Amino acid sequence: MKNRSVLVIALVVVVAFVTGSSVGRQKWEYQETCSGTALNELGANGWELVSVTNQSNDAKCFYLKRSK
Repeated sequence: MKNRSVLVIALVVVVAFVTGSSVGRQKWEYQETCSGTALNELGANGWELVSVTNQSNDAKCFYLKRSK
């Protein structure tokens, strides 16, 4: 009985993974810029800021995404 329960749970997990892996998933495109002056224009075009990093020369690079 225990083996049957484990098998049923495993089957449910596999089916959920296979059917949900690509159907309805959001697709994104990404962009990187090191120009802070471009952020307003990018935001107006649907880009969303997701990360900022400091480079070795104290410059900041911005990483953005938007839905495809």
